[in-house]
Amino acid sequence: MRSFILPCSTVVTKKGRSLFLVSMAFAFSLLSIAAYAGSFDGPAELPRVLVQSALASTPSPGKSWTVPAGGNVQTAVNNARCGDTIYLQAGATYTGTLTLPAKACDSQHWITIRTNAPDTALPGPTARMTPCYAGVSSLPGRPSFNCSAPKNVLAKIVYNGTNWYPVYVSDGANHYRLIGLEITRTPGPNVVYGLIFIRNTFRADHLVFDRLWIHGTPNSDTAHGVSLGGSQFVAVLNSYINDLHCVAISGACTDSQAVGGGVGSLPKGPYQIVNNFLESAGENILFGGGSASSTPVDIEIRKNHFFKPLTWMKGSPGFVGGTNGNPFVVKNHLELKNAQRVLLDSNIMENTWGGFSQGGFSVLLTPKNQTLNGVNVCPSCQVTDVTIRYSRISHVAGGFQIANALSDGGGIPLAGQRYSIHDVVVDDIDGTKYKGGGLLAQLGTGPRVPKLQDVQIQHVTAFPPHTMLVVGNILSNPDMQNFIFTNNLVTTGPFPVWSAGGSTNCASSDVPLIVLQTCFTPYTFTHNGLIASPANFSTSKWPAGNYFPSNTAAVQFASYNGGIGGDYHLLSGSPFKNAGTDGKDLGADINTLNSALSGVY
Repeated sequence: MRSFILPCSTVVTKKGRSLFLVSMAFAFSLLSIAAYAGSFDGPAELPRVLVQSALASTPSPGKSWTVPAGGNVQTAVNNARCGDTIYLQAGATYTGTLTLPAKACDSQHWITIRTNAPDTALPGPTARMTPCYAGVSSLPGRPSFNCSAPKNVLAKIVYNGTNWYPVYVSDGANHYRLIGLEITRTPGPNVVYGLIFIRNTFRADHLVFDRLWIHGTPNSDTAHGVSLGGSQFVAVLNSYINDLHCVAISGACTDSQAVGGGVGSLPKGPYQIVNNFLESAGENILFGGGSASSTPVDIEIRKNHFFKPLTWMKGSPGFVGGTNGNPFVVKNHLELKNAQRVLLDSNIMENTWGGFSQGGFSVLLTPKNQTLNGVNVCPSCQVTDVTIRYSRISHVAGGFQIANALSDGGGIPLAGQRYSIHDVVVDDIDGTKYKGGGLLAQLGTGPRVPKLQDVQIQHVTAFPPHTMLVVGNILSNPDMQNFIFTNNLVTTGPFPVWSAGGSTNCASSDVPLIVLQTCFTPYTFTHNGLIASPANFSTSKWPAGNYFPSNTAAVQFASYNGGIGGDYHLLSGSPFKNAGTDGKDLGADINTLNSALSGVY
C-alpha cells in the first residue's frame, strides 16, 4: 500500500497531555536523584548518575507527523527531524522492522514515536501499561490486569521474519522516546533474538521505552525483550514485557531475558528499569554473560514485578512449553555477572525453579569471566556495590546465591564485593516444589579468584525449610572478609549453616559457630531471631547474642500462614519488637516494605 504521511502543526500540549502531571513527574525524578545519587547503603555505593526520564526531560517541540494504517513508519522516522513527534494510528498494525536511525539530536530535541490515542486513553505518565490497552482482558497464568473495559489504543509493530527484530536501534541512534506501542512478532518455529535490539558494538544513548507492551508468542523461541547492547542513558519504564523464552533441548536459543545487557567493549549505563512487569523464562534481568571489556554502571531497578508463570513448570496444570512439549529453560529473576552500582529497590519477585543449569535461586550475584571458544573473554567483569532492599521474593527454591568463582574454562573475574541486602521478605521457599535447595542464601569463594567480602544481610524475614546459610571457601584461600548477618528473623531449617561441599572447604564442620569463625574474618552474627533451631544445635553452637524462638508461633507474627503470603508484622507482645541492634523490630521493616511495594503488583 502507498505510504501516506501527513505533517501536522505543532501544539504545546499534544493530545491533551497534562502539563501538571508532567511537571510532577519531573519533580519526582529530581527528588529521586537527590535521595541517593552518589551515597552509600552500608558497604555498597548507590548509583552516582540516574537517567532523567520524565516527559519534561524529553521534549519534542518540533513538527507532528501522522502515519495512518497502511502507511510507512520507516519513511516517517527517516524524514523526521530532531524534536518531531510521529503519531501511529491506534489499533493499526505495522509489519516489518522499525529502525531508529542516527540523527544529531540533543536533550532539547527528542524524537517521540507514539500511538495517536490521546494521553487520557493511556495509563498516566508514571502508571504501568498492560495488555488491557491492546484490547486483551487477561493472559492465562498471569496476575489480573484489573481490566474492566479492554480497548485497543496501541499501535502495533510486528516482525514477521526470522532472526531480525521489530525495533532495531542503529549505531549512533540517540534521543528517542517510544510511547504506547505494542512490539511483538508473529507466531512460528523461527527464533527472534530480540524485540528491541541494540548491538553490543553499537553506540546508542538517551533512549526511553515508555508504556509499551513488548511480547513474544506463547510457544516460540524469543530470546530478548530489550537488549541494551552498547548503550548509555536508557530507561525502560511502565511497560509490560512477557513471553520471552527458549525451548529446552530443541530450541534455537538457550537463554532469555526481559531486559539484558552488560557485554561488549563500549561504555554502558546508566540504566533505569522502573515500574515494569518483567517476565522471562531465563533471567528476568541479566547483566553480563559474554565477552566484555567494560562494566555497566549506575543501574536503577525499582518497583518492578518479576514473574514467571507457574504454567511453564513441567507437570503443572495448564502446562505451556514449546510446540513439541519441551519446557522452557528456566533460571533466575536477577543475575549479575558484570555490573557496578546497582540498586534493586521495591520489587516483587515471584516464581522460579530449578531443573536446568540453575537451582531455583531468585537472585545471583556471581561475577563471571566468561569463556568462549576456549578463551577467557571478560577479565574485567565484576559485580560490585549492589543494594537489594524493600523487596519481596516468593515461591522459589532459594533466595540468594552470592559467589566468586571461575568460569567453566577457568576465567578469573575482577571482583565481587560490597553487597547490602536489607528489609527483604523471602517466603514460600520450597526446595521440593521448586526443585532446589530450600535455603535462604549461599555464599562462597572458589579457588584462585578474588575473595568475597563486605556482604551485609540485615533485617531480613525469611522461612527456608532446609538450610539458612550454605557456605563454601577453599581453605587455601584467605577468609572471606566483613560478613554481617544481624537483626534477621529466619527459620534455620534442620541444617542451619551447611557446607557447599568439598573436603578442603572451610565449612567442613556443621557447627554454625565453627563455620563462621573458620570462613569469615571478621564477621558479625548477632541479634538474629533463629526460629526453630534443632535441638542438636544448642545456643553454645551459635555466636553469642542471638535469640532462639522455638517456633514461628513464639515469634508472634500478625499472620504466619505457613510462611506463604503472611502478614509478618510483629504483634505488640512479641519479644522481638525493638530488639535489633538499631532498636528496630527484628526482621524486615514491614511498614516501609509495604509502602514501597504499593502499586507494584
